[in-house]
Amino acid sequence: MRFSRRALALVAAAGIGALPGAAAAPAKKAGAAAAGAPRPAAKAPDAARTVAAVDAAVRADWTARGLRPGPAATDLEILRRLTLDLAGRIPTLAEIEAFQAAAPPLAAKRAAAAARLAASADFAEHRAWTLVDHYGANAVSARGVDEDALHDFVAGALRAGRGYDAVVRDLIGAEGSTHTDGAANFLAMADGNPTAMAVEVADRLLGLSMGCAQCHDHVDGTWKKEEFWAFTSFFARASYVPDIRDGKGPPDWHLIELPYGEVRMGMALPGSGPIFPPRYPDGTAGPAAPDARRRDALAAWVTAPANPWFAKERVKQVAALMLGAPLPAAAVDALAAYYVDSGFAEPALARAVAATEAYALSSRPAAGLATAPVRPLTLRVIVRSIALATGAPVDGGAGAAAGAGARYGKGARKKAAATVTKAAAGDDAPDLMGALDAMARAGGRRAGGTGIDPASTDPSLVRALFLMNGRLVDAATMPFPGSALSALLDSGRDAASAIDPVVLSVLGRPPTAAERTALVAHVEHAPSPRAGWSDVLWALFNASGFLYVL
Repeated sequence: MRFSRRALALVAAAGIGALPGAAAAPAKKAGAAAAGAPRPAAKAPDAARTVAAVDAAVRADWTARGLRPGPAATDLEILRRLTLDLAGRIPTLAEIEAFQAAAPPLAAKRAAAAARLAASADFAEHRAWTLVDHYGANAVSARGVDEDALHDFVAGALRAGRGYDAVVRDLIGAEGSTHTDGAANFLAMADGNPTAMAVEVADRLLGLSMGCAQCHDHVDGTWKKEEFWAFTSFFARASYVPDIRDGKGPPDWHLIELPYGEVRMGMALPGSGPIFPPRYPDGTAGPAAPDARRRDALAAWVTAPANPWFAKERVKQVAALMLGAPLPAAAVDALAAYYVDSGFAEPALARAVAATEAYALSSRPAAGLATAPVRPLTLRVIVRSIALATGAPVDGGAGAAAGAGARYGKGARKKAAATVTKAAAGDDAPDLMGALDAMARAGGRRAGGTGIDPASTDPSLVRALFLMNGRLVDAATMPFPGSALSALLDSGRDAASAIDPVVLSVLGRPPTAAERTALVAHVEHAPSPRAGWSDVLWALFNASGFLYVL
């Protein structure tokens, strides 16, 4: 690598972006949700009342744990947090300047920024990837699975204003090719195994840990084997088959629904176990008609407003993403009711969580005070933010399919990886997202693969080496054509006048006095302005203040 030990020491010496420090399941038989019940029109949800109820529940929890609310985050910390959580990227300089210029109070500025971001195309793209990553965490196999197609389906549904209930109904009842019918990829991750499909739906959509009951009753009596296998019967007729086509290239995999078929408990030997008719986890019977489309019936039951688990589980997932900590049960109940009333609108749920007192707390630790947890960013968000800060293509570059966001074919991924090499020599703008996609697929990132995982937040040695010594960050810090660094070098600005906007564009805040002194001195004493500014960018991209949500 070209980076000197002086550059490596920049983060520690200047203390750039130093981390501030970090500071029950529903009852099983909670009530039935009628599968065929008519779906009421979404009510006009009361956001202010919901947020007040959440804040009251969280404060009660703090009091019970002997905590008082800590200080609020700064304006710029709030903007950066909102933009990362809702748009999957850092804020631009223009967004920062507009936020600072907006009239107080901060609560109104925060609400306006959240509304703008939740209505943006970035929200749908980012939220879709968080859902794909959530679904893929339990993937049995990657055979035939097209995660890009699944992302495109979910993102398209969110852009069209569809509720999450409608999205999930399509995921559970999907049929078709995994490449052309994106929703089919959700159950395709189970590789045609009905028990794996049952586990995926129960765990990823309802938050129910039923998997162990396929072999034995739960020790605490929560789930019995008979209940698991009755739930698995909903997927008995789902089949995952390849279409060999002309015998050239990999097969096109299809998820189909057969008109017949049952599963037997255990499946140790054909016909060795009993057959259980489909039954929902709340104890109510599923469709009994021989020709019933069982998955469609299950989809209606799962997403019914009265379902005791679905809305609450989605609230818990979003709270984990945006707050980094679980909410007390009363807060989950309030947000779940609001979510249902909104028509399961993902933007509405995100805005409600962003309006809570807990979301606006500072992450700086203090004894006896509740603070916001420090949350690591995924590699996908990190690389996209690096692209945005440097002027590299953000949403797919030249290699992406038109109109499909950052979606790549095999040849396009190879082309994207080549742009990184050219950028390191200053000859091309690097397609960082395409190169990341190529690296992820090279070793396979699901089901035991060894590739780089764009969804990873694990602070591992592999991740550190990827960011410190990898070709992507190296290329991003070069003055490639059209880059922010090229414009800075061409402007002839001295380091003292340029350092503040550079740091602000990467970390979302101005540098401290110590950071400014160290960074300016490094540029002024570097062999060339190009080398000095490249080192500064590298140091900022590896700073904890960039790699974490503070």
